[in-house]
Amino acid sequence: MCGILGICLDKRDRSEAAIGEILIDFGHLLEESTVRGIDATGVYVVNRDAEPVYLKAPVPADAFIWGDYGFWELLKAHVGADTVAIIGHTRAATTGAPECNENNHPIIDGPIIGVHNGIVLNHRALDKKYGKQAEVDSAAIMALLRTKAGDKPLTTKHLTSSLHEIDGPMAIAVADRRKPDGIFLARHGNPVAFHRDREMGVLFFASTGDILREALGDDTATFLMPADTACRVSPKTVRGNLQFWPIKERVEGKSHHDVRAARLLSKVGPGKAEAREAIAESRRGNSRFADEADVDAGERCSQCRQLPLMVYIWSDLTGEEEVQECCACNPYGVES
Repeated sequence: MCGILGICLDKRDRSEAAIGEILIDFGHLLEESTVRGIDATGVYVVNRDAEPVYLKAPVPADAFIWGDYGFWELLKAHVGADTVAIIGHTRAATTGAPECNENNHPIIDGPIIGVHNGIVLNHRALDKKYGKQAEVDSAAIMALLRTKAGDKPLTTKHLTSSLHEIDGPMAIAVADRRKPDGIFLARHGNPVAFHRDREMGVLFFASTGDILREALGDDTATFLMPADTACRVSPKTVRGNLQFWPIKERVEGKSHHDVRAARLLSKVGPGKAEAREAIAESRRGNSRFADEADVDAGERCSQCRQLPLMVYIWSDLTGEEEVQECCACNPYGVES
């Protein structure tokens, strides 16, 4: 178990006081994410038209933030008007000794830089195929994405069409150093929670909603990233709508819904109204992560049943029955 976290910014002029508030919020997020790992801590900053800068060390978050590691100096020097995102990581070490800083996050492989929460069970097989650059299992993900992107900048499609090769639960936040105008998030099994502050023009994320509430306040409204999806976050989508796209399934490249749909069609025949309704019912009634703690069991908008769009969730603040709406039904992103 590790912690990933970040603050993504829209494009606007910010005062020194506003930037200072963002840096303090990021420090709180990083410190609260200590519950997810104490073996190492890291951060990277993505700015438009510039190389991402990063810092990491084999120490817990409080030592990283308040010790002589240059945390505040890095943020003050590199967070400003051109900043797209500040990404952090707290590590609970699995493979790869944290004393070797190459094994700590962010992991850099060519143009790809990123952080990972999870475990890659097949990292040795992926290493033989793609050649990871560090001992840590997470490096296999960056090697995979570097290979799939090739000579072109990373896209959401590269993630959705390749991350099914990873065996094990994961959540990642990655960027391409060749096109640093956005970041990419993806999750399979491990959760990612969001909070949006439109007045500040920021989108916060962390491994759990509890971390966001501990860092930002008990009344912080959060929503969860749909299971098995990837998205791109840019300054435009911070103040607009995020789109989440399904990751290809590991088993035969087909989702459970599509496999069941194919069987129904084979029995009833294509084009039949009964088959279409049965397929729709199959898609409405299934969730691969219904028992997972702190994860959206519904996956789909309760109004239009859409999956690829952001699902806004609220219930814990009001105590009322959970409501889910996607961007199509909730275009202004009202979260509570």
